[in-house]
Amino acid sequence: MLTIFSTPKRFVGHIEITQRNFELAGGFAHLHTLEDAAFRMTGDSIEPRRLYWLAPARRAARRVVKKARDTSRVRFLHPLLDATRSARHAIGLREQNLQIRPKKAIRRHEFDR
Repeated sequence: MLTIFSTPKRFVGHIEITQRNFELAGGFAHLHTLEDAAFRMTGDSIEPRRLYWLAPARRAARRVVKKARDTSRVRFLHPLLDATRSARHAIGLREQNLQIRPKKAIRRHEFDR
């Protein structure tokens, strides 16, 4: 069941239609993405994708990793930061005083080539 919190009334009809389409599609087991494609079109040819059958496992693994990351952040990192806040502020370790490295480049999707 899809739920959207604090949805404006003008979108309620769209949510109902979306839920109905989701039910007609057969649920998550029957929804597919580009990762599920058995072939990849390039500028010159159509190439087979040998590991396309791993797409559902990859999606499941991403969900598990995201859940673990979110859980560890909330259960361990935030309490640690709360416990050490006064000591960090006393020695001047504040976010605005730190030199934060830029984030890694976003991984290119295999279909972006």
